[in-house]
Amino acid sequence: MNSLGIAIVGKFLGAGLGGLASGLTRAECVALGAGMNARGVIEVIIAMVGLRLGVLGVEAYTVLILVAIVTSLMAPPILRRAMAGATVTEEEAQRARKTMALTQPTPETARPEREAG
Repeated sequence: MNSLGIAIVGKFLGAGLGGLASGLTRAECVALGAGMNARGVIEVIIAMVGLRLGVLGVEAYTVLILVAIVTSLMAPPILRRAMAGATVTEEEAQRARKTMALTQPTPETARPEREAG
């Protein structure tokens, strides 16, 4: 699982250094790294193309798929923990309220209750 460690550390280091250079806090850099690790769908697409073109063997394909799965599954808990103490700006709170309002059913879109019968 050497490839897994390299993939995780590489994404965290790249995102962390970029985040620090941009003035992000340490927690924000961790969240950024976790978000970069969650990009497994790109790895899956690259692995599939590589396998079909014959550039990757079955073993390399398997490793890339496992890296994509593991890094995607580990991202949500890391993001949750890294952003637990983050302060929410008024702009972010307003955007969240708008998003919630869009996802709530209205009387026109609510499904009618089925009558017993």
